[in-house]
Formats: sequence, structure tokens, C-alpha cells
Amino acid sequence: MTATDPAAMRRVELTRRVNLLDASGAPISASQRWSGLLAEDAPVVRALVEQGLAFAREHAPEWLRKAATWLAFRGLVGKLDRWYVAEITAIAERLGFSVYDMAMIQQQYTWGHLGGCTTTAFWDERRGEAVHVRSLDWAMVDELSAATRILECFGRPQDSAPHYRAAAVAGAVGLLTAVKPGAFSVSINYSPWKGLGYFMDPTIRLREVMDDPGIDSFARALDALSDPRRTVGAAVFFTVCGTRPEEIRVIEWSRPPLLPWMEGECRRREASRSEGGRLIVQANHHDLGGPWAKHNRSALPYAIDDERTAYEANLEESSLARQLAMDRAVRRGLAEPQGPLPSALAALRVAPVWNHETTQWVVMRPASGQLEAWARTGR
Repeated sequence: MTATDPAAMRRVELTRRVNLLDASGAPISASQRWSGLLAEDAPVVRALVEQGLAFAREHAPEWLRKAATWLAFRGLVGKLDRWYVAEITAIAERLGFSVYDMAMIQQQYTWGHLGGCTTTAFWDERRGEAVHVRSLDWAMVDELSAATRILECFGRPQDSAPHYRAAAVAGAVGLLTAVKPGAFSVSINYSPWKGLGYFMDPTIRLREVMDDPGIDSFARALDALSDPRRTVGAAVFFTVCGTRPEEIRVIEWSRPPLLPWMEGECRRREASRSEGGRLIVQANHHDLGGPWAKHNRSALPYAIDDERTAYEANLEESSLARQLAMDRAVRRGLAEPQGPLPSALAALRVAPVWNHETTQWVVMRPASGQLEAWARTGR
């Protein structure tokens, strides 16, 4: 598969609906939520979990893997009746896996550091809207692509409009990419800063924020995702996009503290101004002018000239080149009559933004709540 072949991506048509509450307004149970979601998707979820466990076996001795799976489950903060623990347990029981193995798979961002990604959010002055575009790059490409679904989460069964939409992975408790109509959108990018803490996986934290009906604006989402008292279990980048020109930020989380009563550290990076709008691009390195730039991979190249090398490059190594390629594309589009979205979509198809781990493309429009997704069909 060449680096410029658009046939490798297909539009995601499979949509799954889930309700947070029953008709009376009571929260639905974990088993209720997942019995419906797994009714059709159990085979692809089982394949994804089995591949994740095989990946772990290849990269760690058995004693270390068993210790990690135990810690993954015990490291879920809070009481064991917390919603995410109950859901992980329900999925494990439904599919016949150990709850310890399932906990490790559900927290693979924290435990495995497997992700890549290139994200941009921009204000299109001509169209008067904000747009959020992301390419998800992750290991286990085939399994994750097959499990990609559009999730529509409603409050009660009788609600006509979803509480939020997400480009989700079937069987995953957490979220990587989601939009709340009329309010904001969020995507997660992998951070190169290694280390983990006794805290919630970033994907589970994002799901918690999206589920909360009280977090109904860009400002509240920004505050929730950058609250130092709600530290996440690994360094991460959250790109948050609202419905107004000034509502575009990246939240950079540093390595979490080692003790659970300590607060974490994060900083917010604002969008830059450009002709025709504002934009921000995030890949997999900390802001070069920020306090944590020393934790980036050394000697990041500004460009990778050979297409095959760019396509196959380690994603930490290609991070700056991907960020600059997307930044140039969006800036060029902001000055053109058709706006920046066509240029951003074109940049997704060219290495190094297009690479050997590209799994999903997603376009979100926070004002309308629209979400479009594409998943990979081959390499």
C-alpha cells in the first residue's frame, strides 16, 4: 500500500446507540449498556483483545505481564463499584476474559503507550465555523479499524438528539475522539513523556467528561480536562475545540505524580492566528517553546524527504514533520476560497501524516455536532 493510496480508508457507516439513563431517568447498569453494544460486535472485540494480549506477551515476560495486569485493575482509582470498573468487569465476563487482562487492554494508553496521531482544529472565517480533524495512528491497525464504530450516546431512550457522538472502538470503555453538539469536541494524542501513575487512564477520563451533562460548554470542558485535582494516569495531549474563534486549545499533561494525593501538572496552549482564521496542530511532541520540550524525542526532523521513509518512520521521530505538514496545509487553505478543510483532508493522505499506523480519520464540527469517520481497510 503506497503512502498516497486513498482506497485504504472507508467511511464508517456502523453506528451504535447507547442510553445513559432508562426511561425513568435512572442510570443504566454496566451489564445493560454492554449487553446491547456487544450483541453484534463481540467477535471483533474478542479479536481486538486477543491481539492486544498477544502483543503484550511478545513484549514482556509472563511474570511482568501478570504483574502489569493486576496493577492495571488495581490502579483504577476509586472504589471497585465505580462505573468504569463495573463496565470492564461486565465486558470481561461477557467475552470470557480475565478482568485483570481486560483492565490492561482498556488502559492500554497508560500501560502501553501505543498511540500516535496528528490533530488540527481551526476556525474557518469564511464559513463561520470551527472544524476539528484528526488522524488516529495506533498499533494493532487491522483490529482497531475493524472495531471502529460511530457511537451515539443519548440521555434517555425517548431523547431525539444524542448527548454526544464519538468515533469509538467497539468494546472500549474509554474514548479517543468525541463531540458534544453545540458545545465542544475533544481528541487525544499520545505524549512521548513516559511514566504512569495511580490515576485514571486519559481515555476513561474523556469518557467521564463526555457523559457528564453538566459539562456542556467549551469552558467547562477545558476546566474539567485541565483540573490538577483530576490527574490522568499518563502524560497526554487533549485538543479541545469549541464553537467560537477563540475556543481552540491543546492541554498538555506532564508525567503524573507518583502518589495519589498529589496534584498533577498541565498547561494550555492557545491557537495561533493566521489569515482567515485561527488554528492549532498537535502531533506527538510537547510545545517546543514550552516547559516540557526536553521530554521530546531528540533531533526531531522538520521534514522527511523520502516518501517510503516518511511512511514507515517511528511516529515519535516523524512528529514535528507531521505537525508542520498539517500546519502548512491548513494555513494554505485558510487563504483559499474553499476554506481549509479540503487542504487538511488532502494532508491526511500524504506521508508522514499518512503512515504505517494510520487507523482512523475523523472530522468533527462542534456547532452542529456532526461527526464523520473513516477507517482503514488495508496496508
